Amino acid sequence: MTDKPSTQNGNDQPPEIGGIAKLVLGLAGGAIIGISAVSLAGAAWVGPEQFAQTSQMVFNALLPLLGTWVGTVLAYYFSRKNFESASQSVERMVNLTTEQKLGQIVVAKEMLRPVEITMHRIPAGKTPKDVMLKELRPYFTGKVTRIPVVDERNVVLYILHQSGLFKFLAESALRTPPVDIEKLTLQDLVDDADLKNWVTNIVFIGEEASVADAKRMMENKPGCQDLIVTKTGKNTEPIQGWMTNADIGRLSKA
Repeated sequence: MTDKPSTQNGNDQPPEIGGIAKLVLGLAGGAIIGISAVSLAGAAWVGPEQFAQTSQMVFNALLPLLGTWVGTVLAYYFSRKNFESASQSVERMVNLTTEQKLGQIVVAKEMLRPVEITMHRIPAGKTPKDVMLKELRPYFTGKVTRIPVVDERNVVLYILHQSGLFKFLAESALRTPPVDIEKLTLQDLVDDADLKNWVTNIVFIGEEASVADAKRMMENKPGCQDLIVTKTGKNTEPIQGWMTNADIGRLSKA
């Protein structure tokens, strides 16, 4: 791949624009000096009185012209510098990588809190064997497509996805001999070779971590779609919040 020629000079100004500016200023300045010199020389040749009148006229004409000219040049170069500074600031903000943006966001500010989460709690003294799948089906209504399953201390054990549940029920009904899906338990689903990794594929992270940390951890765990926030990131601590792969994706595009 060939390198493109540089389009900047020492003043960060494209050379063609700088050249045009110098040419215009040079021609304008030369024209003013030439016309003034010819006018004054002609007036001096005619006589002192005509020279005085012509000098006064040239002075009155050139003074505002020169003032406007100098002001325009100064305004152009000073405004150009201000514009360049503002452009560079905007460029630095735009060029922040997604990782840097997410690194400035704490998961505790973006997560769903327990009061906002639809969960199924397994009572004390009970196990997944005591949870009938038919008890879980009613949770999946409206926008709810996945639910955490927690123990009596609000420690997350599984994340149950609607698609996984319905897939397991459909495949069970088609077995030979068919299985009575009304008697299936959560433990039956967890014991399924395919779905076990799905319902337990969870990342745990501390509430002080950044969304960039969360994104990295989820990417390092293939197929992970759920992130549970606990006090220090241990999977034995009660749930403090929940984020999904959809939340991470939304924040990455923001």
